[in-house]
Amino acid sequence: MNSDIYIIQGLFIILVSIFITYELKKSWNDSKSNRNISILTLSALFIGIIVRSVNLAYPHGVYVDESMGAYDSWSLANYGVDSNLASYPVYLKSWGTGQSALYAYAALPFIKLLGLNAEAYRLPASLIGCFSLIFFYYTLRKTQKSVSLVAVCTFFLAISPWHIMKSRFGLDCNICPDMILIAACFFLLYLHSCNNKRFWFLLFGFIFLYLAAYAYGVSWLMLPVFYICIIIYLIKSRKSDQRKIIYTAISSILLLIPLILFAVVLFFKLDIIKLGPLTIPVLNEGRHNHTMNPIGDLDLAIIYNYIKSAVKIVILGSDYHSGDIMNAISPYGTFYNAFTIIFTVIGIYSAYRKKGSLNTIFGLWLLACIPIIILVAPSVWHWNILWFPLIYFSAYGIWIAIEYKKIFALSIPIYIIIFGCFLRFYFNKEKNSPFYSWTYENEMKFIRTLNPSKVYYPWEFTQGEILFYNPISPYVFANTRIDRGEGIKIAKSFDNAVIGLPNNMEPTPKTAYLIPNVTLQYIDRKQFKIKQGKYYSVIWND
Repeated sequence: MNSDIYIIQGLFIILVSIFITYELKKSWNDSKSNRNISILTLSALFIGIIVRSVNLAYPHGVYVDESMGAYDSWSLANYGVDSNLASYPVYLKSWGTGQSALYAYAALPFIKLLGLNAEAYRLPASLIGCFSLIFFYYTLRKTQKSVSLVAVCTFFLAISPWHIMKSRFGLDCNICPDMILIAACFFLLYLHSCNNKRFWFLLFGFIFLYLAAYAYGVSWLMLPVFYICIIIYLIKSRKSDQRKIIYTAISSILLLIPLILFAVVLFFKLDIIKLGPLTIPVLNEGRHNHTMNPIGDLDLAIIYNYIKSAVKIVILGSDYHSGDIMNAISPYGTFYNAFTIIFTVIGIYSAYRKKGSLNTIFGLWLLACIPIIILVAPSVWHWNILWFPLIYFSAYGIWIAIEYKKIFALSIPIYIIIFGCFLRFYFNKEKNSPFYSWTYENEMKFIRTLNPSKVYYPWEFTQGEILFYNPISPYVFANTRIDRGEGIKIAKSFDNAVIGLPNNMEPTPKTAYLIPNVTLQYIDRKQFKIKQGKYYSVIWND
């Protein structure tokens, strides 16, 4: 691991510690009970930061989309183009169906500084996840009178399995919910402030809302609804400058022009557009074809399976597609769903009755997610925008229950125990290894030292993993690649790499083969040099 990442994380932890110390000093003049609650709140906040930051090489290995996004970020950092030779694209073409570009740009300075590795690429997810947690706490403390409400909401987000896991996973869509949360916090600060900072709170609220659109294509179904609802709510609120709200909302929308052009190119099948150094790319196929429900082909079986999957995700917080391995782990779910869902219902009902700016903004967020729930195939990461409002309403429900009956305060130590069980499972490599590439990581890096003329890889490999461990110039990759299939573009060869082992592996000079160990029994060891790993081996001949 590059020691520079420790320096970056160390500086961040120092800043967090200074902030927490400052917050503790401010609480020292409060009543003893409020001071104790503040100490517990800030302790939960600090623990939440630590579990989102330590050892970002874990989970070991990389996911296939993570590897391709990291290579695109590395290419942009070193060559100014992505893997498809688009200069600073608004949207990454990636596999042909596209990936959101914001995360790759967020990772670019870290990859430039630290090199192409999992820790560097996951660092933005960790920092953004930590910042959103801190900013959520700060906003609640500034806008809410109840110290206990601030404590419960901060605590519950700090221990959320989904938010912890996504903050340690460099998937392009994972920072979108944080962008929306930060925007929501700025809008809350705007509503609760009366000084010159109000304009900046408003401006940054809209800016982060627009950034969310660059972070995840599925958000396009939710953001227009949320945008309109927020503008209407802000205009109707007291002490609001209606002209300033409308002016800020419309003028800042200029940030979306490149993305709007990309949407026009995508849906009207136009040619590539250049805006100075920016590129509006053309995709082979829209990614929405792989995430949307087949509305035109609905039948009872599809509707039944959809409802079954949707209920399973909301009630249990897991799904067949991604939930049990990457962004949630059964039975802990996204927010300990099975244990928490009753509090979620209480929270939504109570928030509807009590109103208030905090409840209203998260209520509008939840309402704006309805198009996603209806149109997007259920999965933990497809529905990732939904989890923040449900986490908030769950925390609000817990707080309401505790205020009504103090016996419900026992739920807090129960959550701490469940949280401990989650951490024990999540950080256990033997039980939690969602990414397969760690089984051949060392062998891939060893191949680089051989400098072979040709390397054969198993057919289940993709260019993403190969380029992640052995990066080459994007110009070499793009000009030598030969793809297989339509739509999603999986390379069958590029540069010196051939994906698919031959039936007969000949001991050709300067040729290497990466093979699963079960294949070693068929290899004539006298004809090859062999570096045997635990799961895969490299065989070659000089």
